[in-house]
Amino acid sequence: MKPMETAIQKEQNAIRRLIIFLIFIVFYSPIFSQSLLNNTYSHCYGVVDNGTCVIYNFKENGIFEKDVEGELGKTSYAKGHYIVKNDSLVLNYDLTELKYESYFKAQKYFNTKDSIEVR
Repeated sequence: MKPMETAIQKEQNAIRRLIIFLIFIVFYSPIFSQSLLNNTYSHCYGVVDNGTCVIYNFKENGIFEKDVEGELGKTSYAKGHYIVKNDSLVLNYDLTELKYESYFKAQKYFNTKDSIEVR
């Protein structure tokens, strides 16, 4: 029976070594994550009709560009600064410029009188 016991002991030792090795890999190996966003990322949804893709282009100088493209071309565009803070991505759309100036102009009017005069 001794040869049978040694085979079982060898198998148990091999299992223990494998478990210790896996624990070492999981808990003591460095976790690799992406620290820079210098690339282009896209997400597309809709297959045939109304297919839309959102494309983010992150640059090294902390500026990003966002394009939303559909079947008929670019539907919206945005540009701004980005910050990676506490494992969160903060997008500030402060560099977005209008492609054209609108025809609608608004003016504020302040009335300090307490009565209305109708003409």
